[in-house]
Amino acid sequence: MTKKRTLGIALSTLGIAFSSAIGAFVAILSDLLQKKDASALLALSGVMRDYFWRGFTPLAGMCLFLAISVIIAFIFKVDTAQRAFVRGLAIVSLIMLGTPYNPPHTLLQMPPGRLATGGTAVETLPPGPDVSASLTGFAQSSPAPPLLPVHVQLITSNHRPVSDLTVTLFNPSTLKTIGSLRSATEEFTFFTGAGDYLFRVVAPGYSIVTYPLHVQSGQRNLVKIILQATWVPIAIQRFFVNP
Repeated sequence: MTKKRTLGIALSTLGIAFSSAIGAFVAILSDLLQKKDASALLALSGVMRDYFWRGFTPLAGMCLFLAISVIIAFIFKVDTAQRAFVRGLAIVSLIMLGTPYNPPHTLLQMPPGRLATGGTAVETLPPGPDVSASLTGFAQSSPAPPLLPVHVQLITSNHRPVSDLTVTLFNPSTLKTIGSLRSATEEFTFFTGAGDYLFRVVAPGYSIVTYPLHVQSGQRNLVKIILQATWVPIAIQRFFVNP
């Protein structure tokens, strides 16, 4: 009887831990699907990279959230799997609701129908109304050295058009976000200062691509990337992407 009772307690404990972890995972996945780049998981990963370990990935962040949910389930002595699931779901949801999000600066884009053909600084381009208005807002938010055009051409492996994609620039040394933009076409131009960057493309239905980008004055800064079609949702891919 003692062995059976011990085994029963052990199975009950494992069931509570597993249920709490499942609840936390549901909350994490929901957060990624709804908030995308604004998710608490990505915010936590960024903080951990800044202060503890540069190699901290969203997958490690997920494991940390799951561990927290399991520990709290035992601290508050949850006695059933159902209550453990709800507790894990609620705790992680509260953490996510309380996580602030500072959206990255929006990268300046060339107005539709105008494509950059050289490495000329943006100040020397013909001052169209859209460009002038965008530059005014950009200058007010963050004074910067001359901006250079970067032309992007994306090719999909299944030869289908991309309807919605997000591009993000990161500092390769600190892995902090410099700026981002959204585009509905596979070919577009944006502006940034000369230097080295990590250039990321996220498009539903395709694998996330991170590309080392070197922007230089006096030459055409052209980026050509092939997007590989995949069935893996973007939310799941984010677990394995750093930053």
